[in-house]
Amino acid sequence: MNRLRLVARDLLSRLTTVPELRRRKVALAACEYTVARTGLRDPVIEQALEALRHADPAGVPPLGDIESVREKLDQQYASLYERYGDADPGKWHGTFCKMIAAECVFYACHDDSLIASSESAFDALAIEKNLDGPQATGVRKLLESVLNAHADQRTS
Repeated sequence: MNRLRLVARDLLSRLTTVPELRRRKVALAACEYTVARTGLRDPVIEQALEALRHADPAGVPPLGDIESVREKLDQQYASLYERYGDADPGKWHGTFCKMIAAECVFYACHDDSLIASSESAFDALAIEKNLDGPQATGVRKLLESVLNAHADQRTS
C-alpha cells in the first residue's frame, strides 16, 4: 500500500496522472526539503541528491548504501529514544527526522517514478508535521507548485 494514500489521497491521484519527469521533480523537491529541514549531512545522501538533480540514474549510489545510512540513523534514534524516552524528546527527535530524510532520499531513487514521488512526498509531509505541527501546509503547497510549474511548461 502506498503511504501517501493515508494522508493525501488527492496528491497521490494527481501523481498517477502526470509524466515521469514531473514525478521525479516532485521526489527531488521532497528530498531537498527534508534534507535541508533536518540538517542531514552524509556523502552518500549528497551523491544521491546530485544524481537526482541532474536526472542521472547512473550517478545514484547503490540503494543499499542509502539504506545503510537510514539504518544507522534508525539505530541511533532507537538508542537515544530508549535512553531518554518521551521525557526528553529533544535528545532523539533530530535523529529521528534525519532518519526520515534518508528514507525520503532512498525512495526518491526508486526505479518506479510513482513510488519515488509518492513515498518521498509522504516523508516530506511527515517531516513537516513533526517539525511544524499537524496544521502545517507548506510542503504540500511546495509539491503542488512543482506539479503546477511543470504543467504550465508543457502547455506553453
